[in-house]
Amino acid sequence: MLTLTPNSILTARPVAPSLSVARIKLELRQLPHLDGDHKLSTHGARRTFKDARQIAAAEGAIDHLPDPDEEFRLVIGGRFALFNVVLACLTRSASPIDTLVIATLGFSKKNVDGLCDLLDRGQVGRLDLLLSHYFKGTSRATYDYAAQAFGTRPQARFLSLRNHAKILAMKFRDGRTVTVESSANLRSCENIEQMNLSGDPAVHRFHVGWIGELFTAAGLGES
Repeated sequence: MLTLTPNSILTARPVAPSLSVARIKLELRQLPHLDGDHKLSTHGARRTFKDARQIAAAEGAIDHLPDPDEEFRLVIGGRFALFNVVLACLTRSASPIDTLVIATLGFSKKNVDGLCDLLDRGQVGRLDLLLSHYFKGTSRATYDYAAQAFGTRPQARFLSLRNHAKILAMKFRDGRTVTVESSANLRSCENIEQMNLSGDPAVHRFHVGWIGELFTAAGLGES
């Protein structure tokens, strides 16, 4: 007789309740949101395409920072998270980050500890972290941990709203900028992800601009 054993991969897991259309519309009225779509067009960038799915560390995938006219387009195998890209860029730059602007759906307590360490050691001068209101509701313990940690550091701003973008915008003390547009969240989820790294200051200004608008709309002051 054939005996079936449960497969943990296929076992159904509890799913967070979906939000009704009415609830979503209510949140859009109550939470800061963009007034409309924002668009940036760029031309003439030198592009490098890299399949980094077998590379285990961000430093191996990012061998140098992109120049102002350069872009890297990567596909990664989920062996490192978006937070590791920050550390790799710090290593490659040999210069502290003056301002680090992050948009993500979610993060881990380890990410929070790492960001606080960078702030405390002066490797990051100022941090803006934009996250998902959904994550706040489904991972409240991690959210509260971050709110307490960043709330004691005046150089950090922390905001949750209806966000699904994943962005890193770094301005280094030596004047260079690196912007990362990615499918990956700040924390690791071991999925195949894509990311685009740009050294174009216009791309940096674009993302810092719309994210800054949201912080200002939330009453958290100018960047």
